[in-house]
Amino acid sequence: MAARAGFTPEEVAIDAAAVLEGEPAATPVVLNDRAYTIRVRFPDQSRSSLDNMSNTLLTSATGRTATLGSLAQVINDPGETEIRRENLQRLVQVTARLEEWTWEAASPRCKKR
Repeated sequence: MAARAGFTPEEVAIDAAAVLEGEPAATPVVLNDRAYTIRVRFPDQSRSSLDNMSNTLLTSATGRTATLGSLAQVINDPGETEIRRENLQRLVQVTARLEEWTWEAASPRCKKR
């Protein structure tokens, strides 16, 4: 399907991911001598429903256009629920951006909460 429309499978995969969660920009934005990677996203309306995602217009590297739905089957597939445990205790992954903090300074504050 995709090849006949002028799209590679990789282009379709990248575009589908971009519709859902965005893609990092090729070049960072530099502000005050600091580089920031930005994420480019489709408008909220493009991912508000399966029909809207299917009707999102994509452009290939060769300039051909097609809707995501004409290149791939867009379905809602509920993911499997998995609860991770260690010694019968639930494990939860926590992430943070510690720009102004060292791990040694931030760790005790995180453990308090």
